[in-house]
Amino acid sequence: MSGTTGSTTRRRALVTGGSSGIGLAVGAILAGRDYEVVLNARREGPLAEAAASIGARHVVGDCAVEHDAATVAEAAGPVDLLVHAAGMMDGTFVRKESVAVFDAVVAANLRSAFLVSRAVLPTMPVGGRIVFLSSSSSHQPQPGKAAYSASKAGLNAFALALALEVERDGIAVHTVTPAPVATPMLDDVHFPMHALAAEQVAEAVVWLESLDPSVVVPEIELRAVTVGPFVAELFVPEGAVAAYSNGKYRYEGREAIVDFMRKNMDRPAFHTSHRVHHPEIEISGDTATGTWAMEDVNVDDEYDFYLTGAGFYEDVYRKVDGRWLIEHTGYKRTFETIMSMSKAGMALTASWWSTNGQSKLDVQ
Repeated sequence: MSGTTGSTTRRRALVTGGSSGIGLAVGAILAGRDYEVVLNARREGPLAEAAASIGARHVVGDCAVEHDAATVAEAAGPVDLLVHAAGMMDGTFVRKESVAVFDAVVAANLRSAFLVSRAVLPTMPVGGRIVFLSSSSSHQPQPGKAAYSASKAGLNAFALALALEVERDGIAVHTVTPAPVATPMLDDVHFPMHALAAEQVAEAVVWLESLDPSVVVPEIELRAVTVGPFVAELFVPEGAVAAYSNGKYRYEGREAIVDFMRKNMDRPAFHTSHRVHHPEIEISGDTATGTWAMEDVNVDDEYDFYLTGAGFYEDVYRKVDGRWLIEHTGYKRTFETIMSMSKAGMALTASWWSTNGQSKLDVQ
């Protein structure tokens, strides 16, 4: 193992985010090369199962929590290799983002890197190595994922600074920055893409261990090929997301969206007109966002109501193989009113201010 200073002693590796995805794939390769592997994740059940599948030890803990990070490092013992693959993808548009979600994403992706690095460094020997798993969003930020993009960009900067601090101690620091990887983290992404396999990224991580310790490699960027003889099949998640009435009515996947439309609109008694206008579309490479003003009228003879309202649609689009596809669509009401067609009276059922753009009405 040329990543050491010539010692043949069995190397110990701590892999965070080790219960699935890239972390587990890294652990499996290292275990197959006779490393002593310690997997870490937050949930006991999946982590214990993953560790047993590759013959590794495991330590439960959330590395974004100071006490947990210290406990994990102590339980693992001195490590020659830290692979920090733990993280999360969450969040929405900044105008809709909650402080709690923003803080959680930054904690999972950036604070955790600081805490676990600080915890293992005091006992990491000469020839040690730290590898952080970042994301292409660190270089190409995603609209609708500002917290995630910022946390990964921060992780890259943290790694560069840390590398300069510990080079004198004979410790190497690297960042592996992949484009989309087919892991559970993509469960909430709803457009086809050319994705890397977790094992492909794991091979790049482990390759760093073959480097002579005198070589500096700050970052490796990976992406799947999109043309030519080696292009893989498109990774196709479930489908788009529709979040109507500021998320009150949320449907994931084409089947769920179409089923909602059929149940509520495909009836002879139902009549509707929707008008969208004044679009504002911003394009950034293969992604785009759109805002549309919307006005609608809905008349239902069966349920005896006349509903009218207005709002703003916000969409996210992705360009895949030359075609623009909708990843996410939804609207927030400025107002919504309903009245009976046979009785007097009108009710305000949604307001941008009093109901945060959500309707008081319940639909299936």
